[in-house]
Amino acid sequence: MKQKSHNGVRDGRFVLYYFPHMATRANKAGQAMVEYIIVFAVLLGVIGALMCFVRAAKSSAARTTTLVTCDYP
Repeated sequence: MKQKSHNGVRDGRFVLYYFPHMATRANKAGQAMVEYIIVFAVLLGVIGALMCFVRAAKSSAARTTTLVTCDYP
């Protein structure tokens, strides 16, 4: 029995025709792990940058407090 077609596409091939990126491929096996590793590395970079910013802001605040308290006994 022949399958019904919709716009020239058989029902079994609908997903592959309209969504080719959803087809499973053998070379896609470790993509999720690589994406998690990249996100983790970026997260560590952002945390490191924020730590540097907080350290610089804290030392600047300490210098400012020292300068202000020297003028006002």
